[in-house]
Amino acid sequence: MDQVLRGVVLGSQFSEKASVINSIFGNEVELDRFFIQSVRREGEVNGRKITLINTTCWWKEYSLKDLPEVVRQELVCSVFLCPPGPHVFLLVIDLSLPFTQEHRISIEEHLGLFGERIWSYVIVLFTRTVSLKDESIEQHIQRQGEDLQQIIQRCGDRYHIFDIVNKGNGVEELLVKIDSVVTVNNGKHFETDDEKLLEMKKKREDIRETAKARQTMVQEKTEQLKVKVKEDESNKSESQINSHQKEIKPVDEKLMNKIEREGSRWESIIMEGFWRILQNSKASSDENVIQRSGEVWRWIQSCEKHSTSGYESLSYLSDLAEDPQNTHHIEE
Repeated sequence: MDQVLRGVVLGSQFSEKASVINSIFGNEVELDRFFIQSVRREGEVNGRKITLINTTCWWKEYSLKDLPEVVRQELVCSVFLCPPGPHVFLLVIDLSLPFTQEHRISIEEHLGLFGERIWSYVIVLFTRTVSLKDESIEQHIQRQGEDLQQIIQRCGDRYHIFDIVNKGNGVEELLVKIDSVVTVNNGKHFETDDEKLLEMKKKREDIRETAKARQTMVQEKTEQLKVKVKEDESNKSESQINSHQKEIKPVDEKLMNKIEREGSRWESIIMEGFWRILQNSKASSDENVIQRSGEVWRWIQSCEKHSTSGYESLSYLSDLAEDPQNTHHIEE
């Protein structure tokens, strides 16, 4: 018997496909989560190399027409992840849930994607065996009714109870049943119909091209939006600056006018004081002129000293011109 086994694991949502794969390999290699693309897992069991493909799930009470095209393609193309093809398909069914007509139809439609030949390669794996309690698996199948029985019959009455709680239990027996499937099919692995395969490949390429074009379009629009946002921010900043300048300009003009007026006022005070001192000195002797010149110099220094003390000092400077003898006790 071939030492290498390749299998594809199928099942509806919450069928515990991931738990089955972990139990077969004896460790946590697969997560129980929803995904679109099929996942390849490899390991060694009892000295044999095993490859298992975990496929995307479907909703057990929904028909094939409700399944997105991309999920259909992933199911069919899962067989290419274990070339040249799988030896077996493991169909996982939860024993704790009622098996209805909708469930049967959903399984038949989804497996129908692989073609009619797939039923020769299918083994049903029952999980959640604790729900059986004191009931045997045969009694359970009988009690569930015709829908589950039809699925078992289409699989050639191949089924296996799998204990996912106690990892490793039943794995060796499962490998024996897989070998029997290989024997029934004369050692040949499963092959899809060429026509169906080409059709799926073309649809898959078309969807990928469409997705790529949409992604490029989204990226271009994103870049355009970024440029537009930057332009809007730039225009907004310029507008705010211009508005601020317009607000400041009248204030600046008023301040300059006031400064000019005050400057003229200071010049008038200085010139007036200087003129009064010179007028007072005309009738004086040369010695008095020299004395007056010193007084003028001290008066101008006083003007510089008080130039920063505010407008209230203007009257005081005018008084200095009236009192050139420095009776106001100006500090030198």
